[in-house]
Amino acid sequence: MKKILSLSFALVLSLALIMCLVACESKSDDGLIFKYNIGEGSYEVRGAAGALSEISIPSEYKGRPVTSIADRAFAESAELTKVTVPSSVVRIGAHAFTACDSLTEAVICDGVGEIGNYAFSGCDSLTRITIPDSVTKIGAWAFSRCDALEEVVIGDGVTEIGNDAFSMCSKLSVLTIGKNVEKIYDYAFYGCEQLTEVDIPDSVSLIGASAFGGCSALASIELGSGVEALGAYAFSGCVSLTEIVIPESVRIISHYAFSNCASLASIYLPKSLESVGNYAFCDCESLSDVRYAGSAEDWAKIDISNMGNESMTDAKIVFGK
Repeated sequence: MKKILSLSFALVLSLALIMCLVACESKSDDGLIFKYNIGEGSYEVRGAAGALSEISIPSEYKGRPVTSIADRAFAESAELTKVTVPSSVVRIGAHAFTACDSLTEAVICDGVGEIGNYAFSGCDSLTRITIPDSVTKIGAWAFSRCDALEEVVIGDGVTEIGNDAFSMCSKLSVLTIGKNVEKIYDYAFYGCEQLTEVDIPDSVSLIGASAFGGCSALASIELGSGVEALGAYAFSGCVSLTEIVIPESVRIISHYAFSNCASLASIYLPKSLESVGNYAFCDCESLSDVRYAGSAEDWAKIDISNMGNESMTDAKIVFGK
């Protein structure tokens, strides 16, 4: 009987401890707040008890791994200047560091798998970010409106760059896109006014609507051999662009894709091209040289909209080049 009572007491005590771990948040000596995830046997960082200027998130807390940063955990932390995210963290939550105006340095260690929507959006003092190879997805608006951001290095593990991920980063001038990115979604780099060149790797199949729209200093674009479609307004307003070579993989140039590229003088179009949308080359007033890989008969088969593409159709077209 005593043995049964002892086992029952131990069981009740264990359950009480587990419930406390699940329900209660706890604070570390350096002011970080954690919550235990019983299903995973790990901790999530929930925020800080007070204003911190530097945060180095530990890889373990109370002997358990720290695997995530909660949504809005450190949002609008005005005094935060530096954060280090360890390799144990697999997810940085949505809005985790949104509008940390003083944040100048964010170190994301190899091991992090996902950067959530708006994670670093509006961090006006952040100048450089390196996305490690472990990251597979950069969420929508993750680094949008980071006004001081000058350099972005995207690791080779990333396959998707979300909508508006780096939009309106007005000082972004150096961009390295990893070799395994497959999709660059709508407005991903829209309004990056100081970006001068971009090299799209062969792995990319989709360049979304307005992905590089409004990049007014963009003078050089290398499109990889895997691109199949150029979204609407994909490069609209790239007024410094003088030449573009469309690879053989491209079948569709969507409407307004190169509209208002006032300096565009020469384009190369592949034989694989099937359609050119409305106003795809509208207001390309410098366009004078169109080289097409196919024959005149092939050209006649392309579905070229007669709306707003006079800059292209009226230019000199050289076939078989």
